[in-house]
Amino acid sequence: MKITRNLDEELTHGLKRRAAWTRVTVTQIIEDAVCDNLLLNEGCRTETFKCQWATVRGCAQPDIDLTDRDALIDRMEDQSDRGRYKFW
Repeated sequence: MKITRNLDEELTHGLKRRAAWTRVTVTQIIEDAVCDNLLLNEGCRTETFKCQWATVRGCAQPDIDLTDRDALIDRMEDQSDRGRYKFW
């Protein structure tokens, strides 16, 4: 449903900043605020994000020190020896 309301300019800027900071839409922030304020827990979204990790078998390359962050980044950005090692 579309609803048009006049909001205070400072409130509007605050909503936009919160939306940008939390990476959600202004509409979602308003919906959540209305649900919280009206205590409509049954009608509000209660799903949370669930991360499912994909685990694969593998091993580290023999000449890479996994504790050296700079060396890892250099190695990942180096395109010259792609495909040099086989992993299975």
